[in-house]
Amino acid sequence: GARARLRPLGALALTDPLDSLLQGSPLIRSHHLSLLLVFGTSVGLALLQRHRPGTLRLLAGSLAAALLLYAVTNTVSFLGDPLYPKTLSGFIQAQWTGPAGYGPTWPFLRNLMAANLLFTALFLAARPSWAPAPVAKRPASAPLR
Repeated sequence: GARARLRPLGALALTDPLDSLLQGSPLIRSHHLSLLLVFGTSVGLALLQRHRPGTLRLLAGSLAAALLLYAVTNTVSFLGDPLYPKTLSGFIQAQWTGPAGYGPTWPFLRNLMAANLLFTALFLAARPSWAPAPVAKRPASAPLR
């Protein structure tokens, strides 16, 4: 049920700040909150759609979740990273090309979308409802007398 879908969000809320602490970073930073916002939104949207499952709907949802994660985390980077000028061109740079001297950010979006599609497709393929229906055994015919 809903509790099972919220467990990963709870695990993230506990382990992400702990990971930062172990690495010597502040316990809670803006990116922690943005990740929780994105994952919480994704879980909420999934819960709203749970009564209308469908292959295309699930694949589209995985793409939407990837786009949401990319847009929110890059916007948080734009707002908090001094490498980005706080202008429209700086915002576009954060969403697409990345800061000067670093690689572009769009390959992350490409890879995230591909991974989400593959992961979702593998889960869909593994669903028991997709397994071939068992062939019913016919009763042996009674011998003719």
